Amino acid sequence: MLAVTVTGALGALACTVHGVAFVWTTLRADMAITLWGEWVMTVCYLPVVAWGPLLAAVTVHHHRRRTRGTRG
Repeated sequence: MLAVTVTGALGALACTVHGVAFVWTTLRADMAITLWGEWVMTVCYLPVVAWGPLLAAVTVHHHRRRTRGTRG
């Protein structure tokens, strides 16, 4: 059970770092794009940042559900 939790936690961390880095570098890039295009792109890619924290929440819930009642 610990292997699943650790893997989920590492995946959540990796997704969070990747999502934040992706959005940060995209917003800071010097692209030939209109203000409207930049806004649309930001709105479309911003949910990528939520993927890591949501995976972390599901991992914590899974760990708590699977280890409930095994403490003695």
